Amino acid sequence: MIGVYASVTVGALAGVLAATRRLEDRLGSGAVLPCIRANRALACRLLSEARGLVRDRVGALAGELHHYLGWLLIQTGHPEQAQRELDAALALGMEFDDPDLASYALCTKSHLAWMLDDPPGVIALSRAASRDQRVFLAQHAENAYYEARGWAMVGEPAEVHRALRRADEFAERAVARQADAPPYLYWCGSGYFTLERGSAWHALADPRFAQQAATELINGLREMPEVERASEWAAIYHVRAAEAFTTAGQAEPALAQAHQALAVCRATRSTRLAHALGRACTRMRATWPTQVSVRELEDELRPLKIVRRPETE
Repeated sequence: MIGVYASVTVGALAGVLAATRRLEDRLGSGAVLPCIRANRALACRLLSEARGLVRDRVGALAGELHHYLGWLLIQTGHPEQAQRELDAALALGMEFDDPDLASYALCTKSHLAWMLDDPPGVIALSRAASRDQRVFLAQHAENAYYEARGWAMVGEPAEVHRALRRADEFAERAVARQADAPPYLYWCGSGYFTLERGSAWHALADPRFAQQAATELINGLREMPEVERASEWAAIYHVRAAEAFTTAGQAEPALAQAHQALAVCRATRSTRLAHALGRACTRMRATWPTQVSVRELEDELRPLKIVRRPETE
């Protein structure tokens, strides 16, 4: 099958992958997961049959599909399956000497460690993702922002500052060369980097940094392109902004950010986003127990928290 049609087949799958990433921004992770699972399986079959120079292209594509499927499985609440896909992506990145893919896989494993409340894992994996100097600048920036978040989880503001300084230096250089970024890092612009800076301050869970976190998160969302700002993955930053405003004792902007996330949750039917928003509502209710608007928000959210996760097998 790989034969004379190899380039056409790989090119077509790569086109579908790029289009699906953009589709995810509109529809959410659950909607595109079955397509990516099928395409990953096809790419793996092609790789097993590939010979000669074309095998490098097939290996790179299979690695990207393993990685993207891992990301979608994280988003839809299947961390163990996600870990397997990310490990496969990392292995292919190493086999084919693709430093960007290997670093991207390690960084996403750091993200998964953060979701699983594993600060040492967040720090170690983000550092491992930064070891190869050939990696594109935007990925180096993301790695450093994740390391900052890991230090925030263990309450080390001095280390957060240090990691953020390094991340900001990479981010500034990456934005100047955004046109050179790998296509799968299309979202790594100045707005995303501002969001990650705000996320690190938010992860400190310290009232002294709450206003700074909220400001960075709001500024980052404003800088994002409209389509990405309305995506499932970007909406989680609205939730973080709501939490930061809650910590800062500001009810009105906290509720405004929560409603922004609620609108995306309704559009994408994201269970993960619904539960994150539910936790933010619980914090708001504890902070403002007599606030009617918080109870109304919880009532609007309640039906969305029982949405079934999409089938993944």
